[in-house]
Amino acid sequence: MDGLGPSESTEAQISRSLDKPMVRYAQIATAYQGVSSKRDLLFLDNRYFVVVDDLSADAAHAYDWKLHGNGLFDPLPDSGMWTSPKGAKLLTTITSTSSYGVDRFDRDDNAPNFTSFTNDAARHTALAAHTNSACNLRYIAALLPVAASDVLPLTSIISDGSNFSGIQVQSGNYTDVILAKYPERGTAGYAATGPAVALGRKNYLFAGSDTGGERAAAIYSLIGSAKLNGLDPEAYLREVLTRIADHPITRIEELLPWQIAASLPPAIEPAA
Repeated sequence: MDGLGPSESTEAQISRSLDKPMVRYAQIATAYQGVSSKRDLLFLDNRYFVVVDDLSADAAHAYDWKLHGNGLFDPLPDSGMWTSPKGAKLLTTITSTSSYGVDRFDRDDNAPNFTSFTNDAARHTALAAHTNSACNLRYIAALLPVAASDVLPLTSIISDGSNFSGIQVQSGNYTDVILAKYPERGTAGYAATGPAVALGRKNYLFAGSDTGGERAAAIYSLIGSAKLNGLDPEAYLREVLTRIADHPITRIEELLPWQIAASLPPAIEPAA
């Protein structure tokens, strides 16, 4: 914040955590320079990391979100990529809830080397996503480790410049959408995703088991994905249930929402 990091006496607490086969999660809370900070760190499906930093202050500050990495660094739009001597890669995409996303990216090839991986300062790079002035801000980053022999995932920023923003990750047969800011009521983005509905509460008393809760989450994900792809969730589920019994398991990705969108009616937009 404002060009300064936390002091040695700054304390941080792990306030929440979750360890499941498909999701590992922790939240760390701290405060310094008059700014309260909460970091949510997720490791999803043993594939990639999502880092979300919520910053809150009474006055405007300049913020820098920094990521350090070793290896050959390649700057990319809204992102950067490190490549190790053996060809493994770390691809990162960063955005924020500022109206214009990240104001600029700064690169420091002479940043302090915090690891023993290499003593070659030229191969250690810090990437900083800078926001000029904000009181409350959320940074969101997707960090994708990629083996030397694997195809690079495709990442992109999704935003309408004001009401919602996030990151889309496409790799193989999956497409994930990570929303940093949810669309506001009355906007086109809100109509596409549908109104927020309170889920859980006492309903989760009757999930019966962890497995039951995971199955419920899978259904919620299908419904949400259908909405994000502009489909009527009921029509989508009806189509899938009609076809799935005779559909080869090796081609199950053909039943994902974006694959069959052309053959289904669009979602009905809520009345104004």
